[in-house]
Amino acid sequence: MLDRTDADRLAELLEACAALLDVDRWEPLIARLPMEIRLRLVRTRPGAVRLFVLNLVDTCNLYVGGLGGLVEAVRHVEGDTAQMQAVDDFLAER
Repeated sequence: MLDRTDADRLAELLEACAALLDVDRWEPLIARLPMEIRLRLVRTRPGAVRLFVLNLVDTCNLYVGGLGGLVEAVRHVEGDTAQMQAVDDFLAER
């Protein structure tokens, strides 16, 4: 589980990923998360990327393996980009 500072930093890194900037990719990404996490997510209005990403990180952070699942869901949609490498590097330091 990440503390508030680390969770905010992870959200910032994820927000740079094209998979989270494109509202049309949100649903396929969410569909890859476990049902218990999907049910707890608060839907935000399209275009509210920062709120969406913060909500994703905060909700996934509540569950064992939730952040790992989130990162893999983003990677599935995003691919292996420099932005994903930055996420991986950050998490490897934790």
